Amino acid sequence: MSSPLVLTIEHRFTHSCETLWRAWTDPDWLKQWAWGVGMEARASVDLQRGGRWEVYAHFPKAEGQWRSTWWGQLGMYVEIEPARKLVFTTHWDGPVGYNQIPDQPAIDELITLTFTPEDEGCIMRYEHMGVPDAESLAAHESAMREVFKQLAKHLPVMIGE
Repeated sequence: MSSPLVLTIEHRFTHSCETLWRAWTDPDWLKQWAWGVGMEARASVDLQRGGRWEVYAHFPKAEGQWRSTWWGQLGMYVEIEPARKLVFTTHWDGPVGYNQIPDQPAIDELITLTFTPEDEGCIMRYEHMGVPDAESLAAHESAMREVFKQLAKHLPVMIGE
């Protein structure tokens, strides 16, 4: 069995590290962008070591593709340093991702976010451990780069600019 791969992305944001922290840890903000801006979504966050987090989006046209038309991502917080570092596990609850491959055990995945102030903005470093193969790594990198672009565009809306 080969070792899972690690995806690392750095993204520069024009907003503060505190604002980015809130986007990842405030359920009202998280549900606005995590599955795509404009999606009907719900989120919950218990921001403490060992606390759980989850964000689900509604896919009403996907009836019959999964046990529910609500697909999610969920996990547990491992390390919390406000506006500096956030480490958490992640797992899919939906017919997406490589954790839903029939007859294969779920893959342990760990995400580490670090936030570094730069000028009046922030550099966010995203490290995703547990990606199983090169094909999944490439697809996930493409998707996450787009997610971060969407987050950057939507931050002004969330903070009322």
